Amino acid sequence: MKKICMRLFIPLLIAFITISSVSTTPDVELKVEAATLNQQKNQLGVLKDKYNDSAKKAKKVREDLAKNKDVEKTTLQRKDELELEIRFLTEQIENAKFLIAEYEASISEKQNERVELEKKRNQQIDTLGEMIRTSYMYGDESYIDLILGSKDISDFLQRLDFISYHMDYSGTLIEEIEATAASLDEVTAYLSTTLEAMDSLKLELEAVKAEREPILAEVDAIMEELKADEEYMRNQLAIEERDTAALEKDIKALEKQIAEKEAQLKKEEEAKKKAEGQKNNGKGDSGSKTGGGNGSLAWPLGSRKPQSSSYGYRKDPFTGKTSFHNGLDIPAPHGTHIYAAASGTVTRASRYDTYGECVIIDHGGGMITLYAHCSGYNVKVGQKVNQGDVIAYVGSTGRSTGNHLHFVVRINGQYKDPNHYLP
Repeated sequence: MKKICMRLFIPLLIAFITISSVSTTPDVELKVEAATLNQQKNQLGVLKDKYNDSAKKAKKVREDLAKNKDVEKTTLQRKDELELEIRFLTEQIENAKFLIAEYEASISEKQNERVELEKKRNQQIDTLGEMIRTSYMYGDESYIDLILGSKDISDFLQRLDFISYHMDYSGTLIEEIEATAASLDEVTAYLSTTLEAMDSLKLELEAVKAEREPILAEVDAIMEELKADEEYMRNQLAIEERDTAALEKDIKALEKQIAEKEAQLKKEEEAKKKAEGQKNNGKGDSGSKTGGGNGSLAWPLGSRKPQSSSYGYRKDPFTGKTSFHNGLDIPAPHGTHIYAAASGTVTRASRYDTYGECVIIDHGGGMITLYAHCSGYNVKVGQKVNQGDVIAYVGSTGRSTGNHLHFVVRINGQYKDPNHYLP
């Protein structure tokens, strides 16, 4: 608060010194309003800068989102390729599991078959051993005694048939043992080959699983990254859009306040000029004269003010050298209203080289007036203005040493001394 008061006090003090010939009370009030209005305009400029910055950020986020969609499209294509590879590997895994199950079933069957063959072989070997022991006990003589000891012909034939069967069965039994052993060897070889194939298939299965795992992990990581990126950008966009909307609301509210204040200031200024005109018995120092381009201009600051530098050659305050000065320098507090010296059309309301923020009005008939080093504008290019309309505010922009108005008159392209056209 103290800083604001001091900032306002200094221009007020200058105003008091430079216009001591006029009643100070109403003028001081107007300068306070002007300074406050100028502060609001500066604040509006800051808000608009912030709004533009936020809008640019929101636009950048939208562009990033659009780019992310392209990245997402490419990434999803990569994901589809990976998933196709995963499906192929998964089919290999399922086929391997099926073959392993088939191998296991076959191995189980063959193992049971081998157990039965071993059991059969052992029984055959036991039977053969028993027969060998019997033959050893009886020998050839025993076989003869067995035949001669027959009671009758029928007993003889039976004993002969037994000996014959016994001898034939011994040979058959040996063949059966050999066949069983061959089958057992075949089953054992099959089991060995099948077990080896199954072990190899199991190793292949584990390798395929190991190959598939990082691909699955890559797909998951891709989707997580895409989701995280989009979520972050959408959050950023929501923040920028919220800030932009809030700033837009503040800008509209401040613009409304400025418009209302300008209207009030204009009304007060018109009342002041009317009162001054009555007080001076129509001498014209209120800037109420009409016309333009015919040698009749009104003072651009409302009434005659002391000049810090006149038209013509002078010592340049920056270089110290003598140079031509093409207008009048009229000191005034920052934010003081600048009025149109005559009716006309605004042809410039922008920064203009060393003039800084500048307004130019074309009055017709070859005459133009220029108002330089302004702090802000109240008009725009193409706007029609009447003599006495507020067009800008005093400042110190461009090549300037302090708050003042640089006022220039040109007729048919030639600089003229403004004093020749002012009351």
